[in-house]
Amino acid sequence: MLDAARAQPERLWLGLDPVAGAMANASRTAAAPPRKGGLPNVRFIRGAAESLPGPFSRRMDEIRINYPWGSLLRIMVLPDVELLRNIVVCGKSGASFTIFLNYSTVAIGLAIVEMSENVMLRYVSGKYVRESEYVPPRGRYHVDNSRTTTRDLPSGRMRIVAYSPYDRVRWSMP
Repeated sequence: MLDAARAQPERLWLGLDPVAGAMANASRTAAAPPRKGGLPNVRFIRGAAESLPGPFSRRMDEIRINYPWGSLLRIMVLPDVELLRNIVVCGKSGASFTIFLNYSTVAIGLAIVEMSENVMLRYVSGKYVRESEYVPPRGRYHVDNSRTTTRDLPSGRMRIVAYSPYDRVRWSMP
């Protein structure tokens, strides 16, 4: 997370862990003065994934889970759909969601991606509305000055994409 925060200093990065000691070294590094490598755009919070979303609902541009263990690993692997949904709802619409897991000595990246759907929209009075929600104007002399188009919009459905976080690694099934 610290490397990502250095690469993108304009973004706020939050680390969440139920064990404060697990974040101690990274927290000290981030809290140092910027001239000594500190990162003012990083904050650490002691808390569990089970307590989400709380104040983070629909606020995050990106959610990364790095090598979960304990209850968070169970949420990811079993999966516990309700608790997983509580984590995903922290992201804004279109936020990226990435999980890195270890399998033996190989890391596996999982990304939860919101799928889109092609929707017919109607442009009415300066804004787009779904064609299915459009109510045509009533009245004998009223002219309908609207037009239609199609756009890809978030569907609310999610899918999981597995990938290797390493360059030039080939996937194979035994």
